[in-house]
Amino acid sequence: RSLQQGNTTRLQVQIDSSVTVLPEQIQILQQQLRQHIQLATSNFLQLYVNPVHWNLAPTYKEYLEQFSNMVQKDPNSVVNVCNLKPAVELVEGWQKTVSQDTPENKKMVEFIQDESERR
Repeated sequence: RSLQQGNTTRLQVQIDSSVTVLPEQIQILQQQLRQHIQLATSNFLQLYVNPVHWNLAPTYKEYLEQFSNMVQKDPNSVVNVCNLKPAVELVEGWQKTVSQDTPENKKMVEFIQDESERR
């Protein structure tokens, strides 16, 4: 699947009705989803203002939005984990806040650029 080109590949999977997902497996999956959401959020926050890698940030926001859309369609979805909604709100708030033309944001961007050039 190419996120930038918007191409979608659909797969249909047949599952034997005798297959059972154990509660422990659901708990493990939800923990992995919480970790994935945490990582995607922190990557977005760091990359959104990065002068070199800023173009990677939207990919992480899109991951979160895809999970959020799944939950909107089905609130009982396994992806409806406790940190999803706060993560989406944080990403949207961060994007809005750092996009404003303020002296503080200018200083932050200058600092990040200076640090990037040092390396």
